[in-house]
Amino acid sequence: MTYEEHRTPDLKDLIALLRRRWKLIATFAMTGAILALVIGTSIPPSYTSKAQLLVARSDAGPADVLDEAVVDTHIELIVSPRHLLEVQDSLTTDPPPRRSAEATHSPFLNTVIMTAWAKLQGALATILPHASVEASPMQTAEDSAGEAMADEHQTIDFAELQEGISVYKEQRSRVIAVTFTANDPDLAAFIANRIVENYVKRGREGQLAQRRRLERELTERIPSAKVALERAEAAVRDHRIASGLLDEKSIEALDRQIAELRRQLAIDLAKAGMGNTSLSPLRDHHEIAPGVAELNGVQLSSEPPIRAADGPSQSSRDALEERLRRTAQRLRSLEQSRESLREAETRLKELEREASAAAQLYESLLRKQTELSVQGPVQQDVHIVSAAMPPEQPSSPSPVLFVLPAFVAFAITGGLLVIVKEQFDRRVRSGRDVEEFVGVPCIGLLPKRRRFRLHRARHNLIDKPFNIYGEAIRSVVTTALSRRRIPSRQRQFRNCAVFAVTSSEPGEGKTTLAVSFAVSVGMLGQRVLLIDLDFRSKPVAAALGKIGKDAADKSEGADSARVVVRNIAKLGIDCLPLADRREDALSFLMADQLSSILNDLRGQYDCIIIDSPPLLGATEARTIAAIADNVILAFKWGSTEIETASRALRQLQHSGIKDIQRRVFGVITQVNPRKHRFS
Repeated sequence: MTYEEHRTPDLKDLIALLRRRWKLIATFAMTGAILALVIGTSIPPSYTSKAQLLVARSDAGPADVLDEAVVDTHIELIVSPRHLLEVQDSLTTDPPPRRSAEATHSPFLNTVIMTAWAKLQGALATILPHASVEASPMQTAEDSAGEAMADEHQTIDFAELQEGISVYKEQRSRVIAVTFTANDPDLAAFIANRIVENYVKRGREGQLAQRRRLERELTERIPSAKVALERAEAAVRDHRIASGLLDEKSIEALDRQIAELRRQLAIDLAKAGMGNTSLSPLRDHHEIAPGVAELNGVQLSSEPPIRAADGPSQSSRDALEERLRRTAQRLRSLEQSRESLREAETRLKELEREASAAAQLYESLLRKQTELSVQGPVQQDVHIVSAAMPPEQPSSPSPVLFVLPAFVAFAITGGLLVIVKEQFDRRVRSGRDVEEFVGVPCIGLLPKRRRFRLHRARHNLIDKPFNIYGEAIRSVVTTALSRRRIPSRQRQFRNCAVFAVTSSEPGEGKTTLAVSFAVSVGMLGQRVLLIDLDFRSKPVAAALGKIGKDAADKSEGADSARVVVRNIAKLGIDCLPLADRREDALSFLMADQLSSILNDLRGQYDCIIIDSPPLLGATEARTIAAIADNVILAFKWGSTEIETASRALRQLQHSGIKDIQRRVFGVITQVNPRKHRFS
């Protein structure tokens, strides 16, 4: 499991985290609420005034669809830049009234100030009944502002018009609402009315101009339409005369003549004999043949045909043939006349259609002219149904309404920041961090003491043994002693355990842990020796100088000339301050003098605690850790980086300590119980 995976909290951990940091979240939320209130009260209120326009219903087309389109068109025209520029120009020539001075202040602030001033006036009247009370600061400010703006005109630019205007259609109606928002109620109403008035005026002027243009157009077109109609009628009349189509029965009479000639021709052909070869051209005429066939079946049945042997004379036949030829020629002439009349009739119909179109156009123009003459005043498409009035209450929300949303938003933001900080916090904050990411068992947590000093160890541990710190250090001692490991080479000293107390870096509480550990073991009735081997600082030696006069020196071991043990009776422990030899610290350790001294002292003590230098930056710390039976690694809560602690543990591994899990113990110092992550 990676660090990030471990630090991803579940719901239970989130709830616990938020409960621990509720003060920070509450502070953040209150700050947001106060900021929202301050910002809201500092912003001048805005007022919205509304005027209404009614769009006239259209008579043409589907009412719903057409009205919808017309209303949308009017809305687009009202908010168009052209119309707004015209409104701006009108505001330049006819400026709006001066802005009210009170409009520059928030009503909330006005109320608060006026209420406070009224109470102050009452108190002054009670104390000084004859004293004159001046006007309130707000009233004075308003009067000053009014005087300052007495000679000034209020100007509205194009951007303010676009920002303040709002045009929309009232639901399921032909009413258009035109609103304007400003910091002054009078100004909002004035501009809203000016917008609708200019639009209605512009529409009326447009309709009047359109009417004048239509009248002028009709005046110009009617004479030309009349002339065109007269020309078309004259063309029809001239064509009738020229073609002979004076009436519609001319072609019918001609058709009757043709039919009669065909019948006569067919009878004559039948009498002359169908077998006469000289008449074959007439017989083969495409329009005569049907008549001949008919007559062959009807008339010739009663009259026998003329035969060559006993028929009429040659002169009779010749006369008959001549009559047949004349009849055929007349028939062809009549047919040609009929075709000419039909062409003339077609042309006549075209001329009549042109004349009809000209007549319709002329009548339409006359009708429009008549309608315009009797119309009267111009009927407007839109008119004002409700003028804008100065609003009594601001349209902007009260600043108080922003408090709760800001409080909630900042609280959520604060909670998220706490969670994010917790997620990316790579410092030791729990025993789980030590065990899972550093890799050593955590045997205890020591709470933070504000005024804990080494020379006050008796006060904190012996005089008040049941305080929270004393209970925690006794738990650490009990666990460490129960899990101590004595190497096989030291089997003759099975009752003596050597603990090296160290840390990753200075300032992580290792010396306080070492002294507290030694005192707590001594309180158990065991002989304890505290060895100060932190060559880079001398906190133990400095603290021993403040203990008292009962710190006696005594020599121990074979090399008593160099080993001086001091007995601290008030603490119940012995102390060996080897840190005084910082000038030859490394040589002292490398020469196996420390191992020799420890072998001499193991038989005299039940427990030996070594205050070792920090592992990072002190080479001798690894030597001391290799000599000791067990190592207690101190981690400062909320300060020691996990990467730093891991690097220190690797230093211990490089020193030759193989069984890290059994020989190295972790202790978290200076824990804040209120903020500790119990996980």
